[in-house]
Parts: sequence; C-alpha cells; structure tokens
Amino acid sequence: MLQLQSQINNFDTEKELARKKWSKLQVKALLEKEKEVQALENQLATLRLEHEKSTTKTLFLILRKNVIRSKISSSLQEKENELSLASVKQKLMKPSSRQPVSRLNFTRISRRNNQLRQSVKVWNTMRRVSFNKVRSFAFPNAYFEKDNKVSARGSKGDFIFRDFDEKWTRIHFHHV
Repeated sequence: MLQLQSQINNFDTEKELARKKWSKLQVKALLEKEKEVQALENQLATLRLEHEKSTTKTLFLILRKNVIRSKISSSLQEKENELSLASVKQKLMKPSSRQPVSRLNFTRISRRNNQLRQSVKVWNTMRRVSFNKVRSFAFPNAYFEKDNKVSARGSKGDFIFRDFDEKWTRIHFHHV
C-alpha cells in the first residue's frame, strides 16, 4: 500500500509537472503569436504610410500638372489675343483699296442702327399710347409717365406707373 501511495504521489507530481510544462508551452506559443501579430501590424502600418506617401505624391504631381497646364493655357490665350489684336491693328493701319467700301459699310451700319433706335422709340410711344387707352378704363385713378429724373438705381428716363385709390393715396408704384 505504501508503494501504491508512493506511485500515486509520483503520478500526481508527474501530472503536475506535465501540466506546468504544458502551461509554459501554451504561454510561449501565445507570446510567439503575439509577436507575429505585432510584426504584421507594424508591416501594415508601414505599408499604409507608404501608400499615403505615394498617394500624396501622386496628387501633388496631378495638381502641379494642372497648374502648369492652366498657366500654359492662359499664356496661350493671351498670345492669341495679342496676335488677333495685332492683326486687327495692322488691318486698320494698312492703307487699303477697300477703304471706301469699309466707310460705305460703316455708313450703312450706322444708318441701320439709327433706324433701329427710331423704331424702338416708335414702339415705346405706341406702347404708352395703347396702355393709356386701356388705363383710363382699367385704372381710373392711375397714371403712367416717363420720369426724366435720375432714379436711385442710377437710370434716367424710366417709365413709372402710379396707382391711387379713391382718396388719392398711393397703392402701387412701379418702375417699368
């Protein structure tokens, strides 16, 4: 019995040693896995930084290219404007056999502009007359006139419509 008791004690001791050994192995394996995870996280952080750096560099290059392109475009536009202006100046300064024709065209254009101005004046007058015919029936206490004073808006010659009630208090005022 003593021997059996001794074997049981030895077995318990061996069992406890095996359990401690197994525990140490698990802790060691866990520490190794944690080291691997940490190394992978460091690698991921490094890759993210490299990606951000390359993205920033690419965006900088694109913006730089666009700035250069816009500068070239505006410079090209300025040169085109200068060339067209120089061309027009050269044409105007150069004596030409077609100069009398140009003066004739200028005269025709100015005559046409005068005709258009006159027709606008006639139209405005007709509009005012026809409005006044209807106004007397539709708005008996209103009047429509041309204002020759400079208004607050800085314009002169506006058409003004003023409407009054039976007591001659103004109910509507409108610049046309």
